Amino acid sequence: MAWFKRFTAWLVMARALWVSLGVMLFVLAITYLLPLALEKRVRIGGLVLELAGISVVVIGLNEKLRLFNHPTLVGQLRSWLAGYPSFKPRHHVIEAAAGSIGIAGCSASSSVWSNSANQSAEARLDTLERNVTRLREDQETLSKQFQGETRKCELAISEERRARTEVDKELRSLIEEFGVGGAHLEAIGVSWLLVGATLATISEEICSGVLALLTLSR
Repeated sequence: MAWFKRFTAWLVMARALWVSLGVMLFVLAITYLLPLALEKRVRIGGLVLELAGISVVVIGLNEKLRLFNHPTLVGQLRSWLAGYPSFKPRHHVIEAAAGSIGIAGCSASSSVWSNSANQSAEARLDTLERNVTRLREDQETLSKQFQGETRKCELAISEERRARTEVDKELRSLIEEFGVGGAHLEAIGVSWLLVGATLATISEEICSGVLALLTLSR
């Protein structure tokens, strides 16, 4: 049972191969039931596989266009058809939006110093103490403002770092999806194109070889 589980997991890993082979066998089985000559049935089966392969490749291209927010091939065709030049001139409406201009002001603080040039020694000491007290208060105010601005800068830097990390992850995921996201789908389409082109091109030779092998087996 353990080996059977590992064997099943090994088969599931190649699911793209089984899908490709299953569709090929289904198309060949359907075309084999057609009431036509063997050579025509082989050629029709090859044509169906070619169209299926081209459709899968187109789907992969559309997915890659959607990843970068570009219109699909059908959307580009519609846009091109919509731009057909008419005989009458077209009137274009231009919308203008008014923008607001904001002016940010800055706050400034000032301190008033006492002058004690013509006063007594005691008055000068009192004035000096008041000036020192004002200087200490101004220093504490500036220190608080500086700490607040520092916290704002740290928060802004942290937010920018987080945003850059998210953008890098999204960009890495987008590049990986663009590079290898639809590899299995494209491989299936290429396999159908190869088999379909072979069947549609040398269908007569394939039928001759099959008939020869049937004759030898008898």
